[in-house]
Amino acid sequence: MGYKISARQKIDKIKATKFNSNQNMNDSKDNSIHNNKKLQLNKILHILSFIILMIGTYLLIDLLWISPMKSNNAMKKIQQIYEKSTPIPEDTIAPSIPKAIDDQVSSGKTSEIIPIEKFKQLLELNPDIKGWIQIEGTNINYPVLQSSKEEPEYYLTRNINKEEDRLGSLFLDTNTEIETPTQCLLIHGHNMTSTGNMFHELMKFNDMDFLINSPIIQFDTLYDVSLWKIFAVFKTNGSSAKEELFDYQRGSFEDSSDFLNFVYQIKVRSIYNIPVEISKEDQLLLLSTCSYELPNYRTVIVARKLRPGESKELSRESVTKNKTPLYPDSWYQQYGGIPPAITNFEEAQKNHDINWYQDFTNGTR
Repeated sequence: MGYKISARQKIDKIKATKFNSNQNMNDSKDNSIHNNKKLQLNKILHILSFIILMIGTYLLIDLLWISPMKSNNAMKKIQQIYEKSTPIPEDTIAPSIPKAIDDQVSSGKTSEIIPIEKFKQLLELNPDIKGWIQIEGTNINYPVLQSSKEEPEYYLTRNINKEEDRLGSLFLDTNTEIETPTQCLLIHGHNMTSTGNMFHELMKFNDMDFLINSPIIQFDTLYDVSLWKIFAVFKTNGSSAKEELFDYQRGSFEDSSDFLNFVYQIKVRSIYNIPVEISKEDQLLLLSTCSYELPNYRTVIVARKLRPGESKELSRESVTKNKTPLYPDSWYQQYGGIPPAITNFEEAQKNHDINWYQDFTNGTR
């Protein structure tokens, strides 16, 4: 005899089936809503990711191509203006006191120092222009500007048109002057590794062969046409926050001893031994740019104004690598080694350790 389901049980089973069916429909509906929301969220995330990717791509393209191209085009126009100006013979070498200034002092015309003719058109574009620098074998061929002491790094992020530009400009340190010439002139510039612009190609002087083949800098100021012969290349830290700082950003000196000790400090730091003699009357030119051997490092090229009749060449046999240049403490912590023992110019001269000093008062060293 089979088991009979009562009418009540049939009704309950039908209700249970309907409930389960409704529950499944509700669950399916909830899942559908959840899935729709998830799809919408994914779409939004994809759109945002695409926008971020496009913005990042544009910024990268602008960083590597668009901005440098604009800067290069603007600089080419400036270079054309300069090149079309009245040429001055390459071998023109000014004495210690710039001739343009000396002539005016001799004639008593000191109320207004008149710039060299070839700079006049550039000065109409920007009166902050102080000169022009070129180095053979590099792409360094730029105007040099100088801002006020109140904004010493104004041109670090601005071009010759005073527009914001991450390449910046080459600019004279405000501790140095060309109107009343200081004994040292210091030019700063970015090391643009991404574009190769500004002072990036100073890194070529890390190669001794390049130094031997290109030892001359041409830096003409508004009042002075001069060649400069390199006698030192050194690496140093750019801040005194963590260690002692060699202050190479000087323009003037208390006396000849102060100046010669400054030269001594440069020479002991140079990575090369370069046979260029220095006297207490000489004027120096320093070029400084960021260097990446360690954080916040600088590479500094130092040159002395070429004297009348002096050779512009360096012989390969005469230039050697300095086996023990003086570096900041952080260098030895990173790379090892022991700093050389140094004294001062006077002591080193007594010990016959100075072979670069020339005393013009008696014509001997």
